[in-house]
Amino acid sequence: MTRAVLIKILDAGQLGIENTEVSIGDTITLGAELTDNKRPEAQVTVIPGRQVHVVGGADMARRIASHFRRVRERVENVLETQRRLHDRLLGIIESTAAGREVMPQRGNLTAIDVGQTRVQSRCAHIQIEFMRAFDLHLFNHLEESPHAARVVELYRQYHAEHTDPEPFLPGFYALLGKERAQGRLGAMPKTLGPILDMTLGAGRIATDLGPAAVTILDRAAVAADRDSAQDSLTAGERLQQQILTELLGLQRLLEEWNEFQDVIIQARSVLDKQREVQVLTRNAMNPPTHKGDGR
Repeated sequence: MTRAVLIKILDAGQLGIENTEVSIGDTITLGAELTDNKRPEAQVTVIPGRQVHVVGGADMARRIASHFRRVRERVENVLETQRRLHDRLLGIIESTAAGREVMPQRGNLTAIDVGQTRVQSRCAHIQIEFMRAFDLHLFNHLEESPHAARVVELYRQYHAEHTDPEPFLPGFYALLGKERAQGRLGAMPKTLGPILDMTLGAGRIATDLGPAAVTILDRAAVAADRDSAQDSLTAGERLQQQILTELLGLQRLLEEWNEFQDVIIQARSVLDKQREVQVLTRNAMNPPTHKGDGR
């Protein structure tokens, strides 16, 4: 059986649907019909339609800002959970080091382990939200940097080479980070750069630091003696501290992003009002003329 990934990037403004221009407020339904080359009768698969809503710039900015505020709340909740887990682990380490506990309490370690697993899972969901936001900004041309064109090409290449049946592939964003670090991808400071930083930060927790912390805490829970348990606990605490650092970095980036988006929304609102005033002014200066009926 041969597998292939089909990629087609469509610009909603250039679809030419029934010779009608796409305008704000329209809803477009996109579907696909796939036909193979089987003989004598080809097999056909019809993919259900997906709706695309066409919105204006101000409306999109408000939706984006609202989405990032929700993500910021999730990050802050995870940050608070991680702080509690870290404090709890520090308490166990201090008790064990002081000799008050011959061995760490298994129940407390299990509770911390379960909590750490939940932090890892929630960061994986947060990473998905960042990847979704990155794609939204990329394909709606919300990045002014010319380097966004190279990101689109890298997107085509990467997704053509990977057949994972997932809507978002973390490896693609890791590739962008590597390309940027090695100077093969230029700066994209307005939108894509900051969102990529957030995506990579959440990914480090979800795929690297989180699993490592859970593994070391599991090891501490089954340690044969206090010294080996203490070593594992100390290593786990260091990983927790790195997770806290990443979460604090995400919180800072989101605060900066929200402030920036608030300025954009306010500027767009003022611009829309100014346009309304201009229309009213033109209408007042050039009132419509009507043919009289002689009365």
